[in-house]
Amino acid sequence: MSKRKAGISMNLVLLGDSDVGKTRILASYITRIRPDFVSRRVCIEGRLVELRVFDIQVWPRRDIIAGDGLPNYPRAPGILLVYNIAHRPSFDNCAKWLDHIYNRRSGECCGHDTVVLLVGHCKDVDAPRVVTTEEGKAWANDRGLLFIEVSALNGHNIQLAMRRLACEHMG
Repeated sequence: MSKRKAGISMNLVLLGDSDVGKTRILASYITRIRPDFVSRRVCIEGRLVELRVFDIQVWPRRDIIAGDGLPNYPRAPGILLVYNIAHRPSFDNCAKWLDHIYNRRSGECCGHDTVVLLVGHCKDVDAPRVVTTEEGKAWANDRGLLFIEVSALNGHNIQLAMRRLACEHMG
């Protein structure tokens, strides 16, 4: 019988425009909810890992505004950068969010080892898709990001996205 290695905690942060479905993604992943984040314990590479996922949009305004007017968030080795596949501006704004992430890497929020996963959300919506899977993948690949499409409605790829980000960071 093998023993599990000691448990660790890992912060993951959801970023992206309003109304792209970050809170719905979070709600479909919940195991334990706290006032400032939700968490779920998973076994990764034989280690018990508590993934703490923060949705900065639900934090009180006084806690999320940095000096440049963009959100501040806890130090996180993993960031899920979310856009809505049926809403072109949310995809176009990913460049702004990525600049924000890279500008924070030397500060308290992101380290140089922060892994970013581009997440195309609303795979299940009736609205016409305006951002193709290929376009999302290409954008992510050009910037050295991971890529996945998810659906909070049926939970498609939500757990996989969280695990993939954690595994990538744990290396």
